[in-house]
Amino acid sequence: MEVMISLHKMSSKILLVGEIHRNCDFAVLAYGDMVKYANAINNDEVIRLRLSAESLLIAVANISKILWPTPPTPCKRCNFQPKPNLEMTSRRESLRKLLAVEDSSLIRSRKFPNHLEHYDERIEEWATKPGKQTLRFQYWCC
Repeated sequence: MEVMISLHKMSSKILLVGEIHRNCDFAVLAYGDMVKYANAINNDEVIRLRLSAESLLIAVANISKILWPTPPTPCKRCNFQPKPNLEMTSRRESLRKLLAVEDSSLIRSRKFPNHLEHYDERIEEWATKPGKQTLRFQYWCC
């Protein structure tokens, strides 16, 4: 029984490293496309550039979530604060050590990816602000 537990722990580490590797591959592909479309001159290329930028940020955010799991949030109705999963926290700390990722790493911050995650709320805020809003759409000819 003890062997099964240690194999399970090892397999979760292997799985997480595999997910980090996969997301690194996605980020590299997205970056390559961003470089390719950096001088976009038509609408299709602008769309590809935006898609690539979003893909890059999503891949990096996924890596961040693996290395620094989100702490549990309190219940909105009763303010009950669940305890953090100490085993998971410990596994992620050892994973960061294994990969030599420091807590000061830029990928730890989720500020910008969170803006993308909640862009619908940003649009809603913008649309409901009093005063004149200017909405510009730019389309290029073929």
